[in-house]
Amino acid sequence: MITKENFINSLIGQLNISNLSVFLGAGFSIDAGLPSWKNLVEPLVKEYNFCVSSETNYYKILQYLQNNLGPIVLKDKIYEQLSKLPTNLPCLSAALEMPIDSFWTVNFDDLLERELERKFKLRIDPICKDSDLAKVQHDLNKIKHKVFKMNGTITDRDSWILTESDLENYVDKNIGMLTFFRRELVQNTFLVLGYSFTDTLLLFALRDVKKYFDNKYIPHHFTILKKDTENIIKFEWFVYDLEKRYGIKTLVVDSYDEIPTILNEITKRIRKKQVYFSGAFRKISEQEEEFGMNLSKQLTNKLLDAGYNIYTGMGRRLGDLIAGSACRWIYEHNQVLTKRIIIKPDDFDRYGGKRFGANPKTKEMRENISQGTGIAIFMYGQSSTDPHGSSGTYQEFEIAKEKHQYIIPIGVTGYEARKIWKEVKNNITLYGYLEKYIDKLNDSSMSPNEVSNIVMQIISEIQLAI
Repeated sequence: MITKENFINSLIGQLNISNLSVFLGAGFSIDAGLPSWKNLVEPLVKEYNFCVSSETNYYKILQYLQNNLGPIVLKDKIYEQLSKLPTNLPCLSAALEMPIDSFWTVNFDDLLERELERKFKLRIDPICKDSDLAKVQHDLNKIKHKVFKMNGTITDRDSWILTESDLENYVDKNIGMLTFFRRELVQNTFLVLGYSFTDTLLLFALRDVKKYFDNKYIPHHFTILKKDTENIIKFEWFVYDLEKRYGIKTLVVDSYDEIPTILNEITKRIRKKQVYFSGAFRKISEQEEEFGMNLSKQLTNKLLDAGYNIYTGMGRRLGDLIAGSACRWIYEHNQVLTKRIIIKPDDFDRYGGKRFGANPKTKEMRENISQGTGIAIFMYGQSSTDPHGSSGTYQEFEIAKEKHQYIIPIGVTGYEARKIWKEVKNNITLYGYLEKYIDKLNDSSMSPNEVSNIVMQIISEIQLAI
């Protein structure tokens, strides 16, 4: 069995070569306060006096119920239970902090869509049947989060996979979904959560993938399971089988309460590999601009060489230097542009960016630009209304503090960055990782190469911080 540390490191290692998809089972909905299959079915069995005490196949039980009640009555009963508002979301909230490319789930409640819409302010149209796949292809480059619901969705009752007859017809009716699923199992790393593997849909898909591809070209996948203390030997064999036959590495926990903490730790470590640049300049001397050009190139090249990814808004002129230097490195090294640099243009003029605090939309945009990053580097910071500073750059400093990001102010670049550097130096006990280096970040005798080396040393030590 894999240790927690090896599990986290292995998962993050896989994310360096592929995207992350999450496969959610019923356990996630149960964790949020929705009923399990058992708690859904047993009240119906009692209400209608059906004797199925020895039957554990819920598809079969629901088939019996539908045979006697009809599909409309049965689905009304199911809908009544699954449309309840959730009461507890620790696991889902932790999962949504991760850089997830797509969600696959066998749950047909709309808990996931509601939480995505609440958190990211976007509308989610789940993909639950073959005809929906055209919509996925059409919006492939527009949608940040894609949700695939393999057993249907609560808002489309015709899509529900409830009974044995639904299950028997599943492959014929959903060949496109299954093919798309197999494709993603090859392209992405999957983290499987809340899934007991008693429904063998995932394992069958992985088995099919292994038929056609050499194992070395298929990403490893990961899951977290609670230890079965009653059947420990059988459980250990099962965990070994998951890895041996299906390439699924399992982290075993004593309680499902541990999962949010583990997901948060994974997110924290991933974010420490995402570096955000904040700052802008309008009118600076030719010597300052030459320094900035060289520093931007040195920093971006060294970060990308070391496996870090870069985020930037389009801060006037500085954003061009950061993005331009990064893009050149990425093309020269034949890497995927969208995986190594994230560029988020702003619209501050429209929402009152020139009048700091005039519109809450401004702060929301600044929060969005740095979302998903763990390290924030501040350079220059000069606005059109203030040649000596930038209230926008300072607001991003405030946001970085709110998000508990690691802050690196390069004071030697001057302007708002130097003001931030002074504030950090005056409160250095809050920034222990900078204590050895704070004065060097404002040393005007240092070259761009020397400054970039100091920043890289700070970032390297941040990776070791707990």
